[in-house]
Amino acid sequence: MTTQLQIILIIFSLITFAFVILKIRKAQLEIANAIVWIILSLTLILMTLLSPFVTKIAKMLGFYSTINFVFTMILF
Repeated sequence: MTTQLQIILIIFSLITFAFVILKIRKAQLEIANAIVWIILSLTLILMTLLSPFVTKIAKMLGFYSTINFVFTMILF
């Protein structure tokens, strides 16, 4: 994963996280729905920061490319 892509992913994840927190404070978003979005944004940040580790796990599990592993993790 290129550095530019990592920066973009982190920025958009932080924007999503901030947006969800803002909506919770204004009582425009239910906590149950917000938890899903918060976990998703934090997971994306961790996967971006730890991309070599994620790549190793994907290769150990037999995924052809890291992105296939990431999509599988998002679906399940």
